Amino acid sequence: MAILKTLLLVAQILSALGVIGLVLLQHG
Repeated sequence: MAILKTLLLVAQILSALGVIGLVLLQHG
């Protein structure tokens, strides 16, 4: 189960970075 929690955490981090990246690109 620890693996699933880790994957969820990684997915959340990647999605957060993706959103931040899009915002930075839009406000470039």
